[in-house]
Amino acid sequence: MRIALAFVTILLLAGCANDFSKFYNGMTKDEVVSHTGPRADVEPRVIVTDNIDAQNERLAQNNYARVGESSFQSNATSRAEANAVAQAKAIGAEMIVLSSRDAGTRTAVMPLVTPTTATATSNFNGTAFNPAYGTTNVNGSATTTSYGTTTTYVPITVHRADYYAGYWVKAKPPAVGIHVMPLSPEEHRRIGTNSGLLINVVVIGSPAYRADIFKGDILMSIGDIRVDTADDVQQAIKKYLGATVEIQVLRDGQVLKKSVALATP
Repeated sequence: MRIALAFVTILLLAGCANDFSKFYNGMTKDEVVSHTGPRADVEPRVIVTDNIDAQNERLAQNNYARVGESSFQSNATSRAEANAVAQAKAIGAEMIVLSSRDAGTRTAVMPLVTPTTATATSNFNGTAFNPAYGTTNVNGSATTTSYGTTTTYVPITVHRADYYAGYWVKAKPPAVGIHVMPLSPEEHRRIGTNSGLLINVVVIGSPAYRADIFKGDILMSIGDIRVDTADDVQQAIKKYLGATVEIQVLRDGQVLKKSVALATP
């Protein structure tokens, strides 16, 4: 029984490991502070979802920045949310986008060793001679106990799950307030130039938002800087930081010129 209890204890301890920390990839708490400034310790809010992209976009629109993520497959656990929160606190994150998906089951065979005892009884009889009393019949029995173990192979069905957690913090006010991504070759062909980046997020309340730049617009230039890559955007922001600049976007085949006052983060 003691061995069986020890076996169960080992399984419980194995389930206590925090895979959200083990498989974390991203900023440390010090790096988060250096990018976003000092922050108060808060209880992270957990958003459980099956649509990670939609939640990520919603957070980006509200000026949150993703600072890290955890992604792994492991045994299904009821502690997933608590473990994700523990990792979020370790890096100072405020929001968690958490998703889990069933990854099927796995069957394993575990040996269970239990103690056994065996008792054997032997009988004997004979005669004994005593000069004073003569011959006497002698009868008796003896008991012997031996100790050992027996091994039973126990089948165990383990439920598996794919886990993902993205960790987000409130960012500094953005200079422009747009997130961009490369255009596909087909989109470049459609607009007739290798220049341009797709605007896939506009931060609510940002300078770009107030200038009526929309998600889906194609960013062509900032001031006199043509944008082909995200590095071009950062170069332009650095050049015009705190100034009012003309930003050209392509919308429905039409070039629009927007006057945008770049904020100083």
